[in-house]
Amino acid sequence: MPNQTSLMLDRWNAKIKEIDFVHSFFCEEPFIYYKILTEKHNKLCGSIEDLSQAYNVSCESFFGFLLGLEPVLHCGLDTLKSTDIVDIDLDLGKLYAYLKGKESRAYLIKMDGWKDVADAAEADVKAEPVKRSKVGCLRFSKDPYTRMRSFSVLAHSYGEEIFYFIPEKVDMEKKTINGLFFDVDSQKFVEKETAYPYVIDDHGYFMTQYPDLYKELSRSSLFCYPRLQSKKKVYSVLKERGYSKYLIDTFDYTTSINIDDLLTKYGNLILKPNRSSMVKDVYKLNKENDYYFLQLEDKVEKLSRSEFVDKYTAKFLDGYLVQEYIRSVTNHGNPFNIKITVHRGKGGKWAVAKLFVRIGNVNGIASSIETGSGSIGFVNQLLPVEFGEDGKAIYDELIKTAKELPNTLQDGYSNLLDDLAIGVGIDRDDNNQLKIFDINIQADPLTHDVDALEARFHYLMYLSNNYKKLHRIQMAT
Repeated sequence: MPNQTSLMLDRWNAKIKEIDFVHSFFCEEPFIYYKILTEKHNKLCGSIEDLSQAYNVSCESFFGFLLGLEPVLHCGLDTLKSTDIVDIDLDLGKLYAYLKGKESRAYLIKMDGWKDVADAAEADVKAEPVKRSKVGCLRFSKDPYTRMRSFSVLAHSYGEEIFYFIPEKVDMEKKTINGLFFDVDSQKFVEKETAYPYVIDDHGYFMTQYPDLYKELSRSSLFCYPRLQSKKKVYSVLKERGYSKYLIDTFDYTTSINIDDLLTKYGNLILKPNRSSMVKDVYKLNKENDYYFLQLEDKVEKLSRSEFVDKYTAKFLDGYLVQEYIRSVTNHGNPFNIKITVHRGKGGKWAVAKLFVRIGNVNGIASSIETGSGSIGFVNQLLPVEFGEDGKAIYDELIKTAKELPNTLQDGYSNLLDDLAIGVGIDRDDNNQLKIFDINIQADPLTHDVDALEARFHYLMYLSNNYKKLHRIQMAT
């Protein structure tokens, strides 16, 4: 008697070397198929021992039958023992299609009993398959954005179709999506069933909020959502690649940090969340006469050391960074920063989209159009007024940084980056040196202007045209 604890694969490999067993197997395998076809079996459930007895063949022959269909059944035969329970759904249509494509298995296709299966398989072939679109835009809102209409019309002008969908419209069993497609003739969105697209333009947090859905879709689709992970990660990538002069001294807020020493060294500090992508919950801290002055937006709070520790230590220990305060201000004392937006377009190449300056209130910490603070202006107007003859050199360095930094940053990430917003200040206390305040993912591309939408379209087409290579990279990371 064979050892019941031995692997069936080992038993098969030993038996297949015996000529008598080979003859026996080629007699028993067709009998298994005959029984399945005539009795319309659509499930195999039980141990190899029980199933081989039910089909009146040896354990090794029944295992060999399964082994021949492993590309279709995917039942993990390499670790299977004779006493292990298998539970396999038999799709006769798939078995028929698989065997039909194998010349060495032609003798099995000639058996009686395949006619009904063959007719059904042929009908499936003739039926219109569910179309696989190149790109789907995955968002949270049930109603497509206004820009989605423009995006769809733009795609249509290039002979392409892009659809819109939300997580609830994904059918993971059927592996289809009920997406919204824009009908140019009726000027309305129409819901249609579609296969998983090659590329998913995802500008939300679906990886964390819908982990099972993300896992399911990522098996078939290339996700297009850049993830910078954290400010510390960005800082580390740039520092390792020669950008130290552009970086601001940054420290983790930990129990071992000595805030007083840092205040003595820098005078003023900025405290900001490590993972926030907005100018919010950013504090400015300084100290005078044993009191701490903590500023949030335009409000300043005077605190003793014990008050500061009791009220804010827990908050700042929860993922905050401490940075040197950079005096990037106008001649009138207004804080400002320059926002550089870059994105990928045709061929996946980077392009500089816009440069503009955001100017805050005199008593503000920073300026942010996203939070409604301050005003917006043009860089080429600000620099000559504020920096005179040095303005042109500063502008040239901004353009050089905008062109070179994205590729440098990409070198530190395995996932593709695309839409980036780079916040830059000009340090008055360091000979007008450019300093990188922040690098964030831009707002949803569907809210951008028409030129940015067109660049986005060409980038998504680039991803879909290079799907196989890029999807393999995604699956490996």
